[in-house]
Amino acid sequence: MKKILLPLFLICSIAAFGQDSTKVHFKRFYVGISFSPEYNYRVLNKNDSGISDSLWSVVKNMEDSIFEPKFGYTGGIIFGYYVTNRISIESGVQYSNKGYKTIPIETFYDWDEPSIVATNIINYYYLDIPLKVNYEFFKKRFQLITSLGAVGNIFIKSTVKTIAENPTELFSEEKRDNDYEYNKFNISASIGIGVKYNMSERMQLRLEPVFKYALLNFDDEAYISTHLWNAGLQFSAICKL
Repeated sequence: MKKILLPLFLICSIAAFGQDSTKVHFKRFYVGISFSPEYNYRVLNKNDSGISDSLWSVVKNMEDSIFEPKFGYTGGIIFGYYVTNRISIESGVQYSNKGYKTIPIETFYDWDEPSIVATNIINYYYLDIPLKVNYEFFKKRFQLITSLGAVGNIFIKSTVKTIAENPTELFSEEKRDNDYEYNKFNISASIGIGVKYNMSERMQLRLEPVFKYALLNFDDEAYISTHLWNAGLQFSAICKL
């Protein structure tokens, strides 16, 4: 009897050891890169109680008739931690181009030269620090992913690009820095919903429409309160560690 039990015990021990050695451990940390082409614009509100509602209506209508949305982008690195196999907390460091543009209007590019009809693209560059919570649905290769969070926006610089409607030998286009002192910090609410593709145990791809809205005015000194917003399609490549 002892001769039979001893080999059986050895076989069970070897099988148990083999199962432990091949056990798949849940990987909680991940890093990746992301890029999002974006549609950018702004929302205007009155920032001076001394301006009457009737005058503000005229001013706002004039501003809205001159400016329109422009395309921008956000890109950078991301890193996160899976609290559970469905919920993750994510942050990162990203560089973004926000803003808006004018319709073709009469523009002075040099006070010593006659005006031209041109489009003026106003760019605001920010260093973005996102902090959001992701929730994933389904346990399949393709998953639905939703996100909700906030983004800290650190102002870097502003530029204006002027593009002539009818270029001449004197002027076609010009990009110059805007030295105005805008608020150095803002915070944006962020929401998104998209799909995730699990290429392997460690590699993931995401495609996620995202909307972000600046909660704070970016220029407290102006009579207009300006809140930037952008809607984009964020692509992310992620590696679990």
